[in-house]
Amino acid sequence: MKQFKLTVLVLLAFVMLSSCSKNHEVLQVEEASQVKDYSSKDFLDNYYGVQNFTIVGNKQINVEGKRLLVHKIVVEKNKNKVGYLVMNEASHKMVYFVDADNTTNRVYIMDFRHDINNYVTFSNSSIFFEKNFMQRLGVTYTSYRNGGENPGRFWGWACGHAVDGYRHCCYYALGLSSVCDDYPTGNLPGNNPKLPKNDNVIQNKRKTSL
Repeated sequence: MKQFKLTVLVLLAFVMLSSCSKNHEVLQVEEASQVKDYSSKDFLDNYYGVQNFTIVGNKQINVEGKRLLVHKIVVEKNKNKVGYLVMNEASHKMVYFVDADNTTNRVYIMDFRHDINNYVTFSNSSIFFEKNFMQRLGVTYTSYRNGGENPGRFWGWACGHAVDGYRHCCYYALGLSSVCDDYPTGNLPGNNPKLPKNDNVIQNKRKTSL
């Protein structure tokens, strides 16, 4: 009988721990639409939980006609993590959020405007940790592939010139490209991907890798 009671208690404890773990995971990846009306303090408190964080700097930038304020966030006793919270300077509403981990190239991003939250892979996430990263914010880098120019952007999808019916498109977060692929010109990703100025169709055939 005692052994039966002990087994029941162990099972109950396992269920409780599993429930707590699942709830924590849900909090980390809940829909952006559910938190976009939080105050920035409430959002950060909920996101980082028991981890102590500090806002160590901010920068005002102009992006596509809007004035944004970017806050840099560091986590106490964890030099491998850094966050960036972007807010609309006029409305004080949260616009974007990035949580980067220097031990992996996978970065958690949130776009509060379009209810997007996901882990994306960057070729080199250590850029988020560079000392002059905040100084470069707002600078758009143009990239080239297969003869097509990709105009880049601060946040969202950007696509290069059409090459043989396809455009090379990348998703950008804080000016850095992450997910890139070729898309048919009639089925581009995102709500409003940015296209090159003086956009035209390049007749060259697309290059294919072996």
